[in-house]
Amino acid sequence: AVVSTQSTGILEDVIPIEPPLERLAECFEELQNKGNDTLHKILDNISLFENVLDKKFFEFSTLVSDLRRWVEEVEEYCTDGIFSYTLEEAEKLRGPAEIFRDEYEDKVRVLDEISEIDSSIRDEFGLQLNPYTWVSCQKVDIMMRSVDNRLRKQHYSIGNEINRQETNDRNKRQFVQYSNQIHQ
Repeated sequence: AVVSTQSTGILEDVIPIEPPLERLAECFEELQNKGNDTLHKILDNISLFENVLDKKFFEFSTLVSDLRRWVEEVEEYCTDGIFSYTLEEAEKLRGPAEIFRDEYEDKVRVLDEISEIDSSIRDEFGLQLNPYTWVSCQKVDIMMRSVDNRLRKQHYSIGNEINRQETNDRNKRQFVQYSNQIHQ
């Protein structure tokens, strides 16, 4: 398009200018391209964010699930009665108790790892609820304290059973000794 500098209508000095709508369209297209690039970057970051978050949630849930299975084994073991007929049987009860006690120390480290993941989810992502599990870190901590208490009680009960069997064995030996004295 051309615009005349004179009002006479004679086109002596013509100055070409870009039509304002073409420039506006170019600016709009440039902004749209930049906006699309930014949108793609945002969507990529959201996808990355969701993948990282899902991975953390999944890791948390997997560790909690493994820990819960172990807790169920301990609870089943601890609900079994502590009774034996001989000192040897009573001493054999120590084996599983010691295994669970050793495993407990490892599970406390797993609990620490679960706590770190939970803190990371809350601090980095600002989220409180895990969509993969209803179990919270606090519930896992309470569960572990309960297991520790049950293992301590089980250890105490086994100690009492061993003492009872030692007393029984001592009484049996004394009975045999007295019986032999009477029959001599």
